[in-house]
Amino acid sequence: SNTKLDTTEMSNPYIVEDVCLLQDSPLRIFKCAQNGNAKEVARIIKSDPTRLHARNPQGQMPLHVAASKGHLVVVEVIVEAKADLDAVDNQGNTVLHLAIIAESPDIVTLLMKSGANVSVRNNAHMMPVHVAAQL
Repeated sequence: SNTKLDTTEMSNPYIVEDVCLLQDSPLRIFKCAQNGNAKEVARIIKSDPTRLHARNPQGQMPLHVAASKGHLVVVEVIVEAKADLDAVDNQGNTVLHLAIIAESPDIVTLLMKSGANVSVRNNAHMMPVHVAAQL
């Protein structure tokens, strides 16, 4: 017996709308920052600048995630959008701490030239220079 394909779901506009909403979920910017997708990060920021300040469960903003993964171009896009360079995550680490831990000298240089505070101490009372000395 032939089974007729049920096309009800395919023609349902709400299903398509859900997919679009899911694609633009608040978590998408974190995924793009983590994967180094600078173009998509720029698009998300342009459509909703508040996403710059979103936090993941570790207390990190998209800038923290991009820096910790060593994605220079994503960091540039986010810095240009005027993100808070001195925001700290749940461990008290700034983006500068994380860029040093990731051993990304280009990102460290960019952050310092952009005015990142080099004196912020994390929860272990370490400034970025202390973190660098331990590597």
